[in-house]
Amino acid sequence: MIIGIIYNHLKPNAQQYCAKISDWLKNKNIKVKNISYKLNGNPKVDFIISLGGDGTMLRISRLVSKYSIPVMGVNMGTLGFLTDTDIKNVFNSLENILNNGIEYEERMMLDIEITTKNGTVKTTALNDCVIRSIYNGRLTSIDSFINKKFLSSYKGDGIVIATPT
Repeated sequence: MIIGIIYNHLKPNAQQYCAKISDWLKNKNIKVKNISYKLNGNPKVDFIISLGGDGTMLRISRLVSKYSIPVMGVNMGTLGFLTDTDIKNVFNSLENILNNGIEYEERMMLDIEITTKNGTVKTTALNDCVIRSIYNGRLTSIDSFINKKFLSSYKGDGIVIATPT
Protein backbone atom coordinates (compact mmCIF):
# COMPACT_ATOMS: atom_id res chain seq x y z
CA MET A 1 0.00 0.00 0.00
CA ILE A 2 1.19 3.51 -0.84
CA ILE A 3 -0.42 6.47 0.89
CA GLY A 4 -0.01 10.04 -0.32
CA ILE A 5 -0.08 13.00 2.01
CA ILE A 6 -0.86 16.56 0.96
CA TYR A 7 -1.03 19.42 3.44
CA ASN A 8 -2.10 23.03 3.28
CA HIS A 9 1.04 25.10 3.91
CA LEU A 10 -1.08 27.93 5.31
CA LYS A 11 -2.39 25.85 8.23
CA PRO A 12 -0.34 26.17 11.43
CA ASN A 13 1.38 22.89 12.33
CA ALA A 14 0.28 21.16 9.09
CA GLN A 15 3.85 20.33 8.11
CA GLN A 16 4.57 18.90 11.59
CA TYR A 17 1.41 16.75 11.50
CA CYS A 18 2.35 15.59 8.02
CA ALA A 19 5.71 14.40 9.41
CA LYS A 20 4.03 12.70 12.42
CA ILE A 21 1.53 10.86 10.23
CA SER A 22 4.26 9.91 7.77
CA ASP A 23 6.46 8.49 10.55
CA TRP A 24 3.51 6.60 12.05
CA LEU A 25 2.69 5.00 8.69
CA LYS A 26 6.34 4.14 7.98
CA ASN A 27 6.53 2.42 11.38
CA LYS A 28 3.70 0.21 10.13
CA ASN A 29 5.69 -0.59 6.95
CA ILE A 30 3.45 1.57 4.76
CA LYS A 31 5.05 3.47 1.90
CA VAL A 32 4.37 7.20 2.08
CA LYS A 33 4.58 9.69 -0.73
CA ASN A 34 4.55 13.41 0.07
CA ILE A 35 2.60 15.09 -2.70
CA SER A 36 2.90 18.69 -3.79
CA TYR A 37 -0.07 20.99 -3.24
CA LYS A 38 0.36 21.77 -6.96
CA LEU A 39 -0.04 18.17 -8.10
CA ASN A 40 1.25 17.48 -11.62
CA GLY A 41 0.27 14.08 -12.97
CA ASN A 42 -0.96 10.87 -11.38
CA PRO A 43 0.65 10.41 -7.95
CA LYS A 44 0.08 6.62 -8.17
CA VAL A 45 -1.06 6.07 -4.59
CA ASP A 46 -3.84 3.96 -3.06
CA PHE A 47 -5.35 6.95 -1.29
CA ILE A 48 -4.47 10.45 -0.21
CA ILE A 49 -4.57 12.07 3.20
CA SER A 50 -5.52 15.74 2.85
CA LEU A 51 -4.41 17.83 5.85
CA GLY A 52 -6.24 21.17 6.06
CA GLY A 53 -9.91 21.92 5.99
CA ASP A 54 -12.83 21.99 3.61
CA GLY A 55 -11.02 24.28 1.18
CA THR A 56 -8.04 21.94 1.07
CA MET A 57 -10.37 18.98 0.54
CA LEU A 58 -12.10 20.75 -2.35
CA ARG A 59 -8.77 21.63 -3.98
CA ILE A 60 -7.29 18.14 -3.62
CA SER A 61 -10.49 16.49 -4.86
CA ARG A 62 -10.35 18.65 -7.96
CA LEU A 63 -6.68 17.77 -8.57
CA VAL A 64 -7.05 13.99 -8.21
CA SER A 65 -10.57 13.44 -9.59
CA LYS A 66 -9.32 12.30 -12.99
CA TYR A 67 -7.29 9.53 -11.33
CA SER A 68 -10.16 8.18 -9.16
CA ILE A 69 -8.04 8.25 -6.01
CA PRO A 70 -9.92 8.26 -2.69
CA VAL A 71 -9.17 11.23 -0.43
CA MET A 72 -9.35 11.16 3.36
CA GLY A 73 -9.79 14.70 4.64
CA VAL A 74 -8.29 15.60 8.01
CA ASN A 75 -9.76 18.79 9.43
CA MET A 76 -7.30 21.34 10.75
CA GLY A 77 -9.67 24.23 10.09
CA THR A 78 -12.85 25.43 11.72
CA LEU A 79 -15.79 23.76 9.99
CA GLY A 80 -14.66 20.43 8.54
CA PHE A 81 -17.99 19.65 6.86
CA LEU A 82 -16.32 17.75 4.01
CA THR A 83 -13.51 16.10 5.95
CA ASP A 84 -13.57 12.56 7.34
CA THR A 85 -11.80 13.07 10.64
CA ASP A 86 -9.87 15.61 12.66
CA ILE A 87 -6.28 15.72 13.82
CA LYS A 88 -7.19 14.19 17.22
CA ASN A 89 -8.66 11.07 15.62
CA VAL A 90 -6.49 10.69 12.52
CA PHE A 91 -4.47 7.74 13.87
CA ASN A 92 -7.61 5.84 14.91
CA SER A 93 -9.06 6.44 11.44
CA LEU A 94 -5.86 5.25 9.76
CA GLU A 95 -5.71 2.18 11.99
CA ASN A 96 -9.27 1.36 10.96
CA ILE A 97 -8.34 1.68 7.26
CA LEU A 98 -5.25 -0.51 7.68
CA ASN A 99 -7.26 -3.19 9.51
CA ASN A 100 -10.49 -3.08 7.51
CA GLY A 101 -9.68 -1.54 4.13
CA ILE A 102 -10.78 1.71 2.60
CA GLU A 103 -14.47 2.55 2.59
CA TYR A 104 -15.33 5.51 0.44
CA GLU A 105 -18.24 7.32 -1.16
CA GLU A 106 -18.10 8.27 -4.80
CA ARG A 107 -19.15 11.88 -5.23
CA MET A 108 -20.61 13.64 -8.24
CA MET A 109 -18.32 16.30 -9.63
CA LEU A 110 -18.94 19.09 -12.09
CA ASP A 111 -16.85 19.55 -15.23
CA ILE A 112 -17.25 23.23 -15.96
CA GLU A 113 -16.45 25.12 -19.12
CA ILE A 114 -17.04 28.87 -19.14
CA THR A 115 -16.78 30.66 -22.47
CA THR A 116 -16.66 34.45 -22.65
CA LYS A 117 -15.52 36.92 -25.28
CA ASN A 118 -12.07 36.72 -23.63
CA GLY A 119 -11.70 32.95 -23.98
CA THR A 120 -12.61 29.67 -22.31
CA VAL A 121 -11.88 28.45 -18.77
CA LYS A 122 -12.23 24.77 -17.82
CA THR A 123 -12.28 23.43 -14.28
CA THR A 124 -13.74 20.71 -12.08
CA ALA A 125 -15.70 21.19 -8.84
CA LEU A 126 -16.75 18.83 -6.06
CA ASN A 127 -19.22 21.00 -4.18
CA ASP A 128 -20.42 23.88 -6.31
CA CYS A 129 -19.59 26.44 -8.95
CA VAL A 130 -20.49 30.11 -8.69
CA ILE A 131 -20.64 32.17 -11.87
CA ARG A 132 -21.22 35.87 -11.44
CA SER A 133 -20.54 39.22 -13.03
CA ILE A 134 -17.06 40.58 -12.42
CA TYR A 135 -18.70 43.97 -11.93
CA ASN A 136 -20.53 44.24 -8.61
CA GLY A 137 -24.17 45.16 -9.05
CA ARG A 138 -24.22 44.67 -12.82
CA LEU A 139 -26.58 42.27 -14.48
CA THR A 140 -25.04 39.25 -16.18
CA SER A 141 -26.54 37.01 -18.84
CA ILE A 142 -25.71 33.29 -18.70
CA ASP A 143 -26.64 30.62 -21.23
CA SER A 144 -26.34 27.18 -19.61
CA PHE A 145 -25.73 23.85 -21.29
CA ILE A 146 -25.54 20.27 -20.03
CA ASN A 147 -23.45 17.95 -22.18
CA LYS A 148 -23.46 20.64 -24.89
CA LYS A 149 -27.27 20.70 -24.99
CA PHE A 150 -28.91 24.05 -24.25
CA LEU A 151 -30.68 24.12 -20.88
CA SER A 152 -31.72 27.71 -20.19
CA SER A 153 -30.74 31.38 -20.13
CA TYR A 154 -30.44 33.35 -16.90
CA LYS A 155 -30.18 37.06 -16.22
CA GLY A 156 -29.23 38.26 -12.77
CA ASP A 157 -26.35 38.64 -10.36
CA GLY A 158 -25.10 35.16 -11.17
CA ILE A 159 -25.82 31.46 -10.79
CA VAL A 160 -24.81 28.70 -8.39
CA ILE A 161 -24.58 25.15 -9.70
CA ALA A 162 -24.29 22.63 -6.87
CA THR A 163 -23.75 18.89 -6.50
CA PRO A 164 -25.42 16.76 -3.79
CA THR A 165 -22.24 17.18 -1.71
